[in-house]
Amino acid sequence: MEGVPEPMKGTGTSVVAWECDQWVMLERFTGSMGEDKFHGIGMWSYDPKSGKYPMRWMDSFGGVGDGTATYDAATRTWTMKGKGSGMQASVMEGTMRFVDDNTMEWTHTEWNSWKTQKTMSMKGTSRKQ
Repeated sequence: MEGVPEPMKGTGTSVVAWECDQWVMLERFTGSMGEDKFHGIGMWSYDPKSGKYPMRWMDSFGGVGDGTATYDAATRTWTMKGKGSGMQASVMEGTMRFVDDNTMEWTHTEWNSWKTQKTMSMKGTSRKQ
């Protein structure tokens, strides 16, 4: 998080499952950032009119986010943009790139609602188990 003297390390586990005849992907997350533990739920679907994937996130820190994702099959990369609320209003961007069928590298950056101050920057690697 911006303003913290040293980067915080976090860990977590997501369980992801397709629901509603594979039109909705539901993620249940459990993790920690520093000494704080939290839980979250993410939901993705597909909008055939826009060709985008609407996303929604809610967590036990009070965070709520809404956005959309697009997929580039040539690079196996998802690009996400959204807005959040909770402790403060925010603008978010991120990527998820599949290195192989079992490994995903991801980034997530948040700014204040005017995008004049970065409030958080995260990156990591997720592996299928």
